[in-house]
Amino acid sequence: FVVKKKTASIRIPLMDIPGEIQIPTGRICLRLLNFSKKDAEIPRNVYTKWFDYDKIKDRLYFRTREAGDYFVLDEAGHRKKLKDYWIDEKVPGSKREQILLLAEGHHILWVMGGRISAGYKITRETNTILEVQFMEEKHGGNSSGIINRRRSG
Repeated sequence: FVVKKKTASIRIPLMDIPGEIQIPTGRICLRLLNFSKKDAEIPRNVYTKWFDYDKIKDRLYFRTREAGDYFVLDEAGHRKKLKDYWIDEKVPGSKREQILLLAEGHHILWVMGGRISAGYKITRETNTILEVQFMEEKHGGNSSGIINRRRSG
């Protein structure tokens, strides 16, 4: 997932979840789900991700990269810089400014279309799930680069 041009940091306060965000190439839907440990099947879709909502302490926002961004790689809390991740994944430098990230501060929850941070993965202790789903628009979209927040209920 890439935006057509550099996007300024956009903050999405937790009070706007559930909700829907319009972006130039589609829309992002956010919703909260009660976690039923018995029959829960975590989505394997590249553009639908589940996060442990109970672990989120600050505001989330969608944005492009910033200095200091990182992932948590495993349950032990080992970190990897976003820059190193992109080098390992062979993402061209020219594309890195266009890739949208879901972040809490400098902790990256999700590189959209790529990996998620182990720090927010679903566990047996999870009670509430944040589901984030990107839906691509085939024709047009909001080409201004502005994200419109629309609250759903």
